[in-house]
Amino acid sequence: MNKVADNLKDNVKWKLYGLTYGLAIGTGVAITFGVALDNIAIGISIGLGSGVSLGAGFSLLLSRRKFC
Repeated sequence: MNKVADNLKDNVKWKLYGLTYGLAIGTGVAITFGVALDNIAIGISIGLGSGVSLGAGFSLLLSRRKFC
């Protein structure tokens, strides 16, 4: 029973790591696109949209890891 609880805690932890990673990447992409396109609003929408998508995918990938 304890191993199940530990796996649930690890899944939540990896999901938070993935979403944080995605938001960090999205913020960097938003700033880059905002400067490159001379329009911060477009850069923010593209960057944060792609960052959240990347973070969601990354968190799902990490939360499905097999534990020995």
